[in-house]
Amino acid sequence: MTKEFIKRHSIGSSVGEKELFAHEQMAPLFSEPITPKLRTHRSVDDTLIFATEDVSTTHRCPGSPNPQISESELISVIETYARLHATFWGKTDQWAQFFQQNACLTVSHEATDAKTIASCQRTFLETCLPQKRAAWGDDFLPEWDQQLPAIISRWAELFTLRCENRKTLTLIQGDAHLGNIMIPRDPDHATPLLIDWEGLCIGIGTCDIARLLHHANFDEATLPKFETLALENYHSALLANGVKDYSYEDFIDDYRLSILAYVPHSLAWGTADNVSVALCAVDRWKISS
Repeated sequence: MTKEFIKRHSIGSSVGEKELFAHEQMAPLFSEPITPKLRTHRSVDDTLIFATEDVSTTHRCPGSPNPQISESELISVIETYARLHATFWGKTDQWAQFFQQNACLTVSHEATDAKTIASCQRTFLETCLPQKRAAWGDDFLPEWDQQLPAIISRWAELFTLRCENRKTLTLIQGDAHLGNIMIPRDPDHATPLLIDWEGLCIGIGTCDIARLLHHANFDEATLPKFETLALENYHSALLANGVKDYSYEDFIDDYRLSILAYVPHSLAWGTADNVSVALCAVDRWKISS
């Protein structure tokens, strides 16, 4: 039985446009595959259907949350993200208009422009926060009423300042988690493949890494160990793939900002448990709001 990946989007939708962009414009730029080949895309009524090749015989998905993944497999995934980011490092201006037109106002890592970031901030504060407060009931902790608005405002301030320097922005998957990764069954003959590109955007590379790690529901012993492995290997892999003038200190600053950005992202897209994980990461990294 064929096990291709099938995605359905409304014709003309932003997420569908991004999926098509990834397969038709981005993927051909790689000499080694970064994603399964697009087998077909067709319109049915008002829906655009995407189907990719079946890679189940050569790859497996580690799953998310609670992934089944070894340290060596994690490193190979991190190196794949570094290859993706290095390819488009500092080269995003040519697609700025496309991503501005297809920006999502409930995403904290789209580095479009100050106006879009400010719109995201208002959406987090005026829409997401009251909606989740009402929906989560007692799971929405009382201290979050002050803590979350402060973090959202701080994120918007720092993210705007950081994104004004477009030199080190890149294209990021935007929905990075270990359910959107295919790991090779034989690492000597294949590399990891990324799937699901509806979150593709201009951003800071470390946003993919922070979301990948903290969305996985690793236990308290595994997360710090895997985080250390990821950070060390990601930065060195960026440099090995040609990224220049990006010190380890600047990289860690970006990662800290990405940890902060994961809080409003979890508020918009996650559960109360996801927000708790994000806030624990902010506390562990001693990031002041």
